[in-house]
Amino acid sequence: MRYLTPAIILLSLMPPPNTYAKEITLLGCDFIVGMPSNVKVENITSKHFSFEQAKSFVGDVVLQAECLPYSAQENEIKKMALDHAQGVGGYGAHIRRIDPRRYESRFYKNIEGVGTATFLTHIHVGPRSTLVAVGGVASTKFPNDEILRFHKSIKPR
Repeated sequence: MRYLTPAIILLSLMPPPNTYAKEITLLGCDFIVGMPSNVKVENITSKHFSFEQAKSFVGDVVLQAECLPYSAQENEIKKMALDHAQGVGGYGAHIRRIDPRRYESRFYKNIEGVGTATFLTHIHVGPRSTLVAVGGVASTKFPNDEILRFHKSIKPR
């Protein structure tokens, strides 16, 4: 009879590594974010400015990163997080400050065929830009290793 060693058991319980096949640097961004190899990057134009958005799907998980071309202030970040949730039909949004330059927001959305989905957003404020990284999945599958890995991949440029 073969027995598993404690090291093999521990490895099988560990979450996936915090790296992705691609590291993405969005135009003018102070941060680098890891994304799966199927990432699509597009230019988005709003009323006030243009920015790049990277988006990827891993199974039923959606990962999205946007880099806004300005360093957001705390009062803007709270409004940005609440407006984003409402703008995509979300509800129950709340935001917390993790440290002076990083915030976390969570909101929920009802999606036909999925039910309730949970979206976790990390907002990183740099000297010249603001990275908004959103991961979402059916609430029954949240918390999700893929979303945690995505957020942990973010680093200063």
